[in-house]
Amino acid sequence: MAVRRAYILEDVRECLYRAILKLTTSTAPWTSWAVTNGWPETDLMEQYTKLIIFLDAPLVPDLKKRHAGGLPSIPISIMVGAWNDISTGGLEENNIAISHIVEQFLNPKTLNQITFNVTLGSTTYTATTLIAQGIRISNVFGPRNLDKPDSKEYRRELELVINTN
Repeated sequence: MAVRRAYILEDVRECLYRAILKLTTSTAPWTSWAVTNGWPETDLMEQYTKLIIFLDAPLVPDLKKRHAGGLPSIPISIMVGAWNDISTGGLEENNIAISHIVEQFLNPKTLNQITFNVTLGSTTYTATTLIAQGIRISNVFGPRNLDKPDSKEYRRELELVINTN
């Protein structure tokens, strides 16, 4: 496992971000979307002319020790969402993006084919995968609608449940 335990939340988010970034720069229909590492504020939304996929801050929902002498895996929950408006495809485009996120992260065949480059600490990994970094997606919940200030906007998110080695 390459993800560093003392930096696990940021390392997991960075790996997920790099994997999605790779998709948005190389694979249709992902290339018609943008990705941001963090919650997109309104001013960021105004800069983009396409749907934004965002990764919110990861959480550790359960810190119980479940191991027999070794280090326990650390369960992580991270929200991944899609935000757009009428001018960038509306609800239909949002549904397509959310569906692709679900398919990409729940299907091991597609999930383990994403290769990306990432720097964790002072080490750079090239052509790595989430599983090579010790990141396994165990479930996806959602989508759920988020509050929005404008009725012409669509904000929805999924919860990715991740197990790390």
